[in-house]
Amino acid sequence: RTDAYILIGIEEVKGARSSVVGITSHFDDAKIQQFVNSKTNRPVTFSYKTTTFEGVQIGIFHIPIQDRPIYINKKFGNLEANKVYIRRGSSTDFASPDEIAKIGSVKVREFIGDLSRQASINPVFEAIRSEKDAENTVIVEFVVHNFQRSKHLCRIVELNELYACFMEEGVKRSYYYPIDQIKVSFDLDVQKKMFIIYHSQLH
Repeated sequence: RTDAYILIGIEEVKGARSSVVGITSHFDDAKIQQFVNSKTNRPVTFSYKTTTFEGVQIGIFHIPIQDRPIYINKKFGNLEANKVYIRRGSSTDFASPDEIAKIGSVKVREFIGDLSRQASINPVFEAIRSEKDAENTVIVEFVVHNFQRSKHLCRIVELNELYACFMEEGVKRSYYYPIDQIKVSFDLDVQKKMFIIYHSQLH
């Protein structure tokens, strides 16, 4: 329902805060992309980057919301071919036929539109513009250092090809951000378009 992250170099501690152990080597983004997408029924959109946290290097896989279900075409390790895996609490299980049908019925483009890039059109700008023209309220999610996240119900009050201004409902607080720092998604819980802003501090 939302973007997901896999952290490499973090040791899970049950019942307590996870331990940051760090890593000394990193994945090659291009190679891991090729490896994963050679095994799945459809391309998986994700990215890998490194960052420093608590004085050590960690790796972060970012998996944005996208069309599903996704499964592997051939058995690999303990993973079964043509099986859709889902999380149930803290465990992993096979999805039932009804669950697979429900997953497959939710298509990202039905919510956020076709954002395929065109030479003269910025798809994020177009998505923001359409919401402003319709005078819709939207969700703005701020991601600070990829760990702290907060969502705000906003209206779009200013827009040009460089900047967008979101006005938070209720408190009348404004947020100005460059278009190139904004990503578009959809919040399934409230059925509203969501604009994700990655930044170290709020304006």
